[in-house]
Amino acid sequence: MVSVIIPMYNAEKYIAECLDSIVSQDYQDIEIIVIDDGSTDNSADIVSDYQKRDGRIKLVRQENHGLVYSRKQGIRESAGDYILFVDSDDWLEHDMISALVRMSVSDNSDVVASAATFFMGDNRRISRNAAPEGVYQGEELIELKKRLFCYEDYTTMALLPFLWNKLWKKDLIQKYVLAADEKMTIAEDVAIGFPAILSAGRVTVTNKSFYNYRKTSSSMLNQKKDALKELENIALVYRNIKSVCADAGTEDYLVGGLERFIINQLFTRAYPLVENAAGLKGLFPYCPEIPEKVVIYGAGELGREIYSYLLKRTNVKCWIDKDAENLKAFGLPVDTIDGCRAADGDTVIVAVFSKRATDSIVRDLTGRGYKKDNILIFKMDDTLEHELIEKMIGD
Repeated sequence: MVSVIIPMYNAEKYIAECLDSIVSQDYQDIEIIVIDDGSTDNSADIVSDYQKRDGRIKLVRQENHGLVYSRKQGIRESAGDYILFVDSDDWLEHDMISALVRMSVSDNSDVVASAATFFMGDNRRISRNAAPEGVYQGEELIELKKRLFCYEDYTTMALLPFLWNKLWKKDLIQKYVLAADEKMTIAEDVAIGFPAILSAGRVTVTNKSFYNYRKTSSSMLNQKKDALKELENIALVYRNIKSVCADAGTEDYLVGGLERFIINQLFTRAYPLVENAAGLKGLFPYCPEIPEKVVIYGAGELGREIYSYLLKRTNVKCWIDKDAENLKAFGLPVDTIDGCRAADGDTVIVAVFSKRATDSIVRDLTGRGYKKDNILIFKMDDTLEHELIEKMIGD
């Protein structure tokens, strides 16, 4: 049996669609455990109505304790051999469970990792795992584990960093869910899922997308953040991962990759504190002094953080992203590269971690007449990474 665990908080707008996609699965040997984390809307009532029509649904009510606590409750309530996590505002393809169970059984895999489809406004985008499709065991699995946190660069992990695009054997994942620090409010999926994968004996990767993730405006817009609180959260995730991996004897797989993941989190969640720790007045690691006029290329997590930081400190002439039209619908003041009125002498900050993407962007910009010397890219070495983490978080 597969236990489908759905943590829920104020999801009245989407929970029906989510449940419809699960009760209609072509694999019927499932239980659906909804953990209502103190919702104040009609979410629980909607689930109760479904529960009356389908005996496989179990509703567990609790006071608001957060996502990690809710997942723990789901694990404790579960009776299945497999675990599938689902967010309450997302939905599944009708054959997700049957397909992943079939792969797990035929490959004898502890975890099956699929692709996922992200819906943002009117656009949809399929994200696939960086690691090629296939069954990983032996030396191939060891290599996958070594590159799990950092497959190519600061943003590319070997597998998508989510719990919900994977089917887990319960006897693998439950230990890591129950060991997770309940105070974690960021990167919980990585802190739980990746240490579990490091302990797996066999992993299956498929390029087919079965999970549909809804990207909302609240998840896109840069909300006001408490940088100190964010730093505390990042440190908590860092130490939690190191601790559980040390207990499992898998800490050797963390060398290098975990630090790059933490660098990503520091730059996208607590950038003002990164600047302070670096001891520079400029824009670390781009330039020692902030230019008088800048163009920012990139509206991902790093781009949004850099934009917020520079907006109060200099003249941001324009903010460019290849997906500008769709991002505008989410309230981001982004423009296309053709719509940007930049002068020859303007400095361009390429706010992108990926080296592959950065190289492509630089080629595009220089091809449009931008001077290469005025294009600044993200670049750090291992020593600088280690020193920054040591200053901000410690060992």
